[in-house]
Amino acid sequence: MSIDFLPITVIAAIVIFLSKETLEYIRNRRMKLKKLLVFKRMIAEEVEINTAVLSSLYSALTTICDDTANIERTPRILKTPSGGIRIEFEAHPICFGTGWPLLPLSRTVFDRLYLELAELDPSFFETTARVYSAVAEIKHVRDSLIDHIENNNQTPDGFLASFSEWAQGVLEESRGSLATLYFECTGKTLERGKLRSFT
Repeated sequence: MSIDFLPITVIAAIVIFLSKETLEYIRNRRMKLKKLLVFKRMIAEEVEINTAVLSSLYSALTTICDDTANIERTPRILKTPSGGIRIEFEAHPICFGTGWPLLPLSRTVFDRLYLELAELDPSFFETTARVYSAVAEIKHVRDSLIDHIENNNQTPDGFLASFSEWAQGVLEESRGSLATLYFECTGKTLERGKLRSFT
């Protein structure tokens, strides 16, 4: 008699097992999707930070290249009391009045999440990694500009003007990459950067 019930018992055990596995799969998938959404929000915040850096740097390069008023603007780098860096331009021999911060780039979020991103969504990880190559280019432009001004303090008619024109092209490409990643993270157009983030 027990032999007659054995197939039903086995079938019931298989159904229970498959049901548990399916529910576990659905639960894990939902958790992964929620985690990915959180990661995308964090990366979008970091993109906004880096967009603000790019905009500030682009303004400095534009000022160096701008000769419409036939003014030689001599840039210099200043360290602020809080440890930041400013670029200022001499518009008059005794006045360094035009300037703004050269903000540091951020890749803290990506560096913290990239392994999990690669596991959660390999395609999104590849997109993000390519964009952070663009962030590395922005950092190279920023560091090179600071180093050159600190070491040479040249006026824009020499190497600095040529470098600035080249660097503006690099930043335009990087801006497009950041905007693409931001749209993938948020579904929105990147309109402006921001100076601070919750991340």
